[in-house]
Amino acid sequence: MNPQDFYAYKELADVYTWLERYEDSFQYSQEAVRLKPDYADAYVTMGLSQIKLQRYENAIKILRVAITLDPNLEYAYFYLGVALSWLHRFQEAKDAHLKAIQLKPDFADAHLELGVVYVWLGDKTSAMEQYNILKNLDSNKAQELLDVITR
Repeated sequence: MNPQDFYAYKELADVYTWLERYEDSFQYSQEAVRLKPDYADAYVTMGLSQIKLQRYENAIKILRVAITLDPNLEYAYFYLGVALSWLHRFQEAKDAHLKAIQLKPDFADAHLELGVVYVWLGDKTSAMEQYNILKNLDSNKAQELLDVITR
């Protein structure tokens, strides 16, 4: 592999993510960023790896870099919301998921996570609104959210 091929490093990082080898995924994403410092998608993969390794503060920092580089990356906002939720920073998580949905209105995972955040915030009415949206996007995710709401 050509050491200057930042895209190949990112692709390898994605393969390692798929294989659940998150340390390797992080390392290859880091190499992609070293070669191309403005590669926002590689930062998103780094952030996801950090979430999977339960390094939520690191994930938040990395994902905020991705958002600074490309404010239209819905997955950066989505994973930021996930990391914030793990730290019980639900208001910030809500804002991140709302931004992801603003960028991609049919983003079922973001609607699901936003619904869960609303439950944590004690806002079951808004959680049910997300459930109603999810019914049209992904019935399995809708049922998953309904199970959380009705616990």
